[in-house]
Amino acid sequence: MHYITVSGGDRAVRPVTYPIHKMLYFLDLLTYILSKIRQEIYMNTKLTLRLDEDVIVRIKNRAGKEKISLSKFTERIFRQILDSTEDNTQHLTPIVKKYKGIFNNDINDETEELINYLLEKHS
Repeated sequence: MHYITVSGGDRAVRPVTYPIHKMLYFLDLLTYILSKIRQEIYMNTKLTLRLDEDVIVRIKNRAGKEKISLSKFTERIFRQILDSTEDNTQHLTPIVKKYKGIFNNDINDETEELINYLLEKHS
C-alpha cells in the first residue's frame, strides 16, 4: 500500500501519513464541495419567456444541432447582444469621447444628393 505524508506547512502541526486512496477520496470530496460552492456563488436564475411556437421550434432545433441545452443557447444569444451593445469606446481618447455623438449621422435626401453630385463632379 502507498502512503503520502501531509504536513501543516508553517504551522506547528505534526505530519500525518495517509494511504493514497484516502487522500484521493478527500481530494474528490473537496473538489465536489468547491463545485457546489461555486454553483451557489454563480447560481442560475429561472426566466420564463413567451414566444411564438415556430420560433421555439427553430431555437430548439438550432440548440440541438450545436449539442447544447436550450438554456445555454439562449444565454449565449443574450450575451452576444449585451456584449455588442456595451460601451465600445475604451480605445478612444478623452477628447474624442467628449464630442462623440454630437454630429448627426443620418443621411437625408439633400445630403445624399450632394454626395452624388460631388462624386459625379470629381470622378
